Amino acid sequence: MSFDRVPPDEIFLVRYQGKYSWYCCDRELWVLDLDAWDRAYTDNGYQVLESDEEDRFGIPIVNDSNVVRFLSEMRRYQKQQSELESEFYELLELTGSWWDVAHLIPIAFIDFDRKHLAACYGDGLGIQYYVPAGWTGEFENFCIEYPPTLLPDSLKFWFKDGVNMLSNLKD
Repeated sequence: MSFDRVPPDEIFLVRYQGKYSWYCCDRELWVLDLDAWDRAYTDNGYQVLESDEEDRFGIPIVNDSNVVRFLSEMRRYQKQQSELESEFYELLELTGSWWDVAHLIPIAFIDFDRKHLAACYGDGLGIQYYVPAGWTGEFENFCIEYPPTLLPDSLKFWFKDGVNMLSNLKD
């Protein structure tokens, strides 16, 4: 395995109708309310480029009326948990460094069932601020703090035999 490659896009975990799926893509695709994002920029004196109708599949605000279409379009970015888990443990064994495995840990949990977006990341765009009406968005450590009723233990591949493997990593 070569470590001189560019890290992949970020990882997202999604729950919709009780089913969980993983995605690897650019964070901006998960800004659920692009109109709110544009307003935040213009309200702060920045000029926003005119949106193209095809931006993000022509869906400026992801909501109940278009979520099925949105997730269908996002399917091209889907990943299998087994792929993420395999790469995580391969890198963990080789390096033991947080920086080598961080790109495999989800930065957001988008829960369409609860209409809640939980985000946890070191820097960059705060997607939790740009959620549709009726949603909540928070910066919270869902990877560790969420109970199995919200995030089943079987999805937390960074835990092994009840041990959080992230806590054993070197900086």
